[in-house]
Formats: sequence, structure tokens, C-alpha cells
Amino acid sequence: MPLEQSAKKNSYLALLGAAHSLNHSLFAITPPLLTIIMTSLSVSKSEIGFVSMAASLIYGVGALVGGPLGDRIGEAKTITLFLAFSGLSTFIMLGAGATGAIHVFALALILMAAWASLYHPTANSLISKAFKGRVSEAMGLHGVGGTIGVVLTPTIAWFIGATFGWPWAFITFGVFCILLALFFVTGHARLRLAAFFLCFLTFSLFYYELLQYRLSTTIILVWLLAICFILFLWLEKGTNFTHTRQNRNKSGRIIDALKIRELWILLIFNVAIGLFMKGVELFFPTYLKENRMIDPMWASIAYTMVLAAGVPAQWVGGKAADKAGSKKVLIATSAGVCISLVSLLLFPVYIVGIALFIVLYGVSFYAHQPALNSLTGFLSPQNQRGAVYGIFFFTSFGIGSLSQFIAGYVADLYGLDAAFYILTAFALAALLLSFKLPEKRESK
Repeated sequence: MPLEQSAKKNSYLALLGAAHSLNHSLFAITPPLLTIIMTSLSVSKSEIGFVSMAASLIYGVGALVGGPLGDRIGEAKTITLFLAFSGLSTFIMLGAGATGAIHVFALALILMAAWASLYHPTANSLISKAFKGRVSEAMGLHGVGGTIGVVLTPTIAWFIGATFGWPWAFITFGVFCILLALFFVTGHARLRLAAFFLCFLTFSLFYYELLQYRLSTTIILVWLLAICFILFLWLEKGTNFTHTRQNRNKSGRIIDALKIRELWILLIFNVAIGLFMKGVELFFPTYLKENRMIDPMWASIAYTMVLAAGVPAQWVGGKAADKAGSKKVLIATSAGVCISLVSLLLFPVYIVGIALFIVLYGVSFYAHQPALNSLTGFLSPQNQRGAVYGIFFFTSFGIGSLSQFIAGYVADLYGLDAAFYILTAFALAALLLSFKLPEKRESK
């Protein structure tokens, strides 16, 4: 029986890893295609930075809903909502490509972000409860599952976008989301869900030729279908994670979670991480193209290599946090991020500086995630973890998204070098804060 339960938990972790992968993949599409998208939409870096900031802010704010929602209606339903509706939202990118309208692109990106925001607090809360004795390692493996898929996203997105048009890169990953959603429902519900998705796909393709002329009508029709699907899904009773429903009525409130004093320094540290992370995430490939004269394809590959370095780093970071403690891991990884950014900016041989950045940033940034997530869980009461993880995701991705607009604005005025100096300052702030973090280990 223990072996059977272990296998079942591992299968849940694999599914969560795949969902985690697609969650981040949706937002790893824009950076390698940024130049193509800006040209297509006729916008500046500050304008695209503002749209990305708005989407990231929604991505963070939505997490405040995701954690409590997962406790209330069940993790499987919450994750199915994310996969289904973020996948459907990618089809609006057809309208953005057809009209060249930045507001349609913004609508699609914000809707994708709103639905995707439900995932992280739900998954992290589930893992912190279900994997007693190996929380950090499970967080790391969950991160590995996510990063493996994301590693390939920039290159795949660039190839699809450059060959077929940038909207089709979004739609490709949206279809993957829709297909994975089928694994989070069972039996007859899966067939009904599959039938709905096929109808939607047929509907979208049928109206594709009309998008340039009847865009408003098309979007209204698509979202009328989406509203119908919300009612359909709400009535659906199937779920995979049935054992988690017992805590439905015991979920904590956000206001209660904010009263936990030990979490405040962790929250500020998390904001600093978000401020450098979101800027680097959006502008790194463009920095290589414009400031280091790297071919666009190789810039996309460089971004992929950063993600690839993070695959083993997630697992190593989790194991190290279990053995040495989360605080030590967070100090070491914060130092690694600072060194990587300084290398990128100041190393006299550009190619060596880029290589150092790829390895150090990829390893350091991704190794910090399981350590930070597990420490957050250790400091939180079990019935408030969904709310706590929602707050932390908001501070990192929501407040952190401000750096995308700041970096874009500074880049338009003074160049991307100046923007990356500001991102380095945020990383140094995170390093200083890491020394003030509380030390807490998992209770055996």
C-alpha cells in the first residue's frame, strides 16, 4: 500500500510538472519573438514593456484568488480552469496578428495571465501538504518538470513564429494546455470536455478568415462560448485529487496570512527577486541582439540555455535546502545571480560574459525556487498555505512586473545597458535581504 500511494503521488507530481511547464511556457513565447511582435504591432519597447507589466501584474494579483480557490473547489478543478481558459485565450492572438492592434495583443496576454495565475499557489499548497518529509525535494522535482518543457519553448516559439507568424506560436502552446486539461478530469467528463474543445477549435478556425473584418463580433462569440464553458465546468463533479477536498472549508484568509510576522522579510525579499526576474525574462534575448550583436536565432538559443541550466538546479536546490537549510541556499543563489549580471555587463570578452551569465543565472535563479517555496510553507499554518502562496506569487510576479515597464522605459531613453544596471541593483538588494531571512526547517 505505501508503494502504491507513493506511485500515485508521483503520478500527481508528473501531471503537475507538465502543467507547471505550460504555465511558464505561455510567457516564454514573447521574449524570443519580441522584435517581430514589436514590428508587427508598430510599438516601442516601453509600450510592449507596459503591456507585459500589466499582464504580469494580473498574473500576480490572480494568485491571491488561486490559493483560496484551490482549497474551496478542489485542486483539480482549479488547475483545469487554468489550463482550459489560458489555452483558449491564446486564440485571441490571431486577432492581434490580423489587425496589428496592441490592445488586442494586450487583451490576449492579460486573459492568459489571469487564468494562468490560478496555478502556482494551488500546486505549491498541495505539494507542501502531500509530501511530508521531502517537501523541498518535491518542490524541486515539480520545478524540474516545469523547466524541462520551458527549456524548449523559446527555440520552438521562435521557429514557429518566424515560419508561420508569431500568433501561431501562442496558439501551439495553447492547444497543448487544452489537451493537458483533459487529464485533470475523468470518465464521461473527459469526453464532454474533449467535445467542447473540438467545437471551439473548429469555431475559431472557421472565423479566422473573418478576423480582419469582424474582429469584435468574433471575440464576443468566442467569449460567450467561454462563459458557457465556465457553467459547464462548475457543474462537473469529476476530480483526480479527491483526497484534497476534505480541506475545502478550512481554508485561511489572506488577511490572516498577512498577520504572520516572520513572513514579512520573506515578502520583501520576494519582491526584490521579482523586480530583477521579470526584467531579465523579457529583455535578455533583445539585449543580446541589440547590445551584443547576437543573431536572433542564437539569442533565442541562449535564453533556452539559461532555462536548461535551471533543470538540474531545481532538484539540486531542493536537495540542498533539505540538507543545509533554505536560508543558506538562498544566500548562495542570490550571490550567484549578482555575479551573473555583473559578468554580462562588464566582462570585456562579451562571449565569455554571456556564457558566465547563462550558467550562473540559470543555476542560481532556479535553485532558489524550491528553497524559497519550502521555507514559505514551513513558516505558514497548513490551513493558510493557499493564501500565503497566493500573496507570495503576487509580490514576485505582480509587484515584480513593475520592472518590465521601468526597464523598457529606461531602455528607450538610455539603452538596454542602463536597464540591466537597474536590474542588477534589484539583485544586489535581494542579496542583502537574504542575510536577514529566518531559519526554519521542516518538522519531522
